Amino acid sequence: METIIENIKDINYFELFSLKQDLDPDLEELELKYFQLQAKFHPDKFINSSDSEKRISLYYTSLINDAYSTLKATEKRFEYLLSIKGFKFDEKNFQIEDKEFLIQQMEIREEFEDAMNNNKAERCKQIKDNISKNKDSLISDFKKSFINGSLDKSFDILKKIKFYSSIKF
Repeated sequence: METIIENIKDINYFELFSLKQDLDPDLEELELKYFQLQAKFHPDKFINSSDSEKRISLYYTSLINDAYSTLKATEKRFEYLLSIKGFKFDEKNFQIEDKEFLIQQMEIREEFEDAMNNNKAERCKQIKDNISKNKDSLISDFKKSFINGSLDKSFDILKKIKFYSSIKF
């Protein structure tokens, strides 16, 4: 049983769902294959099975869930694709070093806070829309950089995308 788990632990998430390894996989196909795999390996199907088969089912279901959530979410998918290419992550390299970008983000937050405090709903909406546009632009930049094989630049862009995603208004 441990051999089976070891073999599936290293499976490529795209291969798990029989998808082409891509920056923009077909999300409808991903969802369809997700439900097919869940139907096949869900622990409820293994109620009368041996303990080892139940554990494999649980492990496989967990793997399917992790793979699905990773491929479905743009940022997680980008990070996963970088890892497939051999990019090494650690907590230290997730810090944004672009000071100009960070200053710009502080100014945006201050402007948003000011608009909120002064009941300027339209300005708040404009700021949110601009953040969304900036994030979309960075996603496009990431794809170009990744396709060109510039993993360090791709990662720097991904950090900014994640930063925009973390903004809560």
